[in-house]
Amino acid sequence: MKVIKGFFIFFFSVIVLALIVALFTNRTFVVERSIQIDKSDAVLYEYVKYLKNQGNYSYWAMLDPAMKKEFEGKDGTKGFVYKWSGNKEVGSGEMIIRNLVDNQRVDYDLIFNEPQESKGKASIIFSPISASECKVTWTMEGKMNYPMNIFLLMVDMDSIIGKQLSSSLTNLKLLMDQMPEGPEINNIPKIDSLGLNE
Repeated sequence: MKVIKGFFIFFFSVIVLALIVALFTNRTFVVERSIQIDKSDAVLYEYVKYLKNQGNYSYWAMLDPAMKKEFEGKDGTKGFVYKWSGNKEVGSGEMIIRNLVDNQRVDYDLIFNEPQESKGKASIIFSPISASECKVTWTMEGKMNYPMNIFLLMVDMDSIIGKQLSSSLTNLKLLMDQMPEGPEINNIPKIDSLGLNE
């Protein structure tokens, strides 16, 4: 009986300690990765602002080529909604264009419905290096509510999401490298890459 009582005391002590630690643990995380691409900021922005094009370079979109997609509004404009529903790896959710700054950035909201409900924000930012070179930075922000935020101490979100962002950026670079010179950006060949880059 004493052993059982001792076990429960220990068990509840661990839970209480975890709840206390969670009170002082950050509830948000930001992950950022960048890559240099030999295209102008204008060319890159004109392609990336269309969320549908993420199907050609996004790591997550390539996890389930057969996933269902629904669209609301005009792609490449504020308020456009991209909904997806796929296998257990991609789940379901939606992206909503929140803000656009010509040749500078694309901001969008993320709403995840499955496998668990959560919300986040993402931005793709273009920083020109020269007339024909640009640094592309992809950032993702997320939040875990109390007390689930304690998992941020145990899971390296920067490493996990960072590898996926790097893979997506590398795919984008490969696409742009295959793009012909000139204003036409609609005939870029699709690639099939799920490689994770350190």
